[in-house]
Amino acid sequence: MLLGKAGLGKAKDVLDTLGSSMTDLSSGGFASGVVTKGEELGILAFEVANTIVKSSNLIESLSMENIMHLKETVLYSQGVQNLVSNDFDELLRLVAADKRQELEVFLGEVVRFGNRSKDFQWHNLQRYFDRISKELTPQRQLNEDAALVVKQLMVLVQYTAELYQELQVLDRLQKDYDQKRREEENSASSSKGDGLAILKTELKSQKKIVKSLKKKSLWCRGFEEVMEKLVDIVHFLLLEIHNIFGDAGI
Repeated sequence: MLLGKAGLGKAKDVLDTLGSSMTDLSSGGFASGVVTKGEELGILAFEVANTIVKSSNLIESLSMENIMHLKETVLYSQGVQNLVSNDFDELLRLVAADKRQELEVFLGEVVRFGNRSKDFQWHNLQRYFDRISKELTPQRQLNEDAALVVKQLMVLVQYTAELYQELQVLDRLQKDYDQKRREEENSASSSKGDGLAILKTELKSQKKIVKSLKKKSLWCRGFEEVMEKLVDIVHFLLLEIHNIFGDAGI
């Protein structure tokens, strides 16, 4: 399945609205708990989706095309030269520092997810990342694998964004159904309308939609499976930023 730019943009917009509203979907507060071995992401899928979007945006900004445009056009533009600096090396250091900061945000979220696991292999990933950042060597296979992994994950992200929207619809339908049922239970009239039956049918249909999207999205993906991919992406980004900028911006 190819992820169109329109669909991806919509997915990112939806995920940008999540924030604190995520708690509305989970009375159990999954996001603040721990994850057991073999467990699916569940409600944590929305946080993970946001993190994956961050990595996708960063990888896209580091593409050969974007870096060439940056070095050959943007940094030499009159606006940048006048407002920031006319020293190319200094400008490159500023860009590198910005990209490293974006990576630190993404890396920090991966570390946080790892620390939620009951499986100790995911704990203290910061130490692992600190170590490999000092041992970076070009790995062609890692580059190719990371690009494929992110592409696959972004398909799941799109389904996860759709799931979030459909869960909101389900929540609204459930409330409407419960309210209508209470109204009819308290009604003195012996004749009941078709409203409750219609809502019940809509509710059943919406539950099927949600169930289907859970299977297609990050919701039903195993925590360990996703963590392995996130760690690989961090490794790739550490290497890619080093390859492009060297020690600039450190």
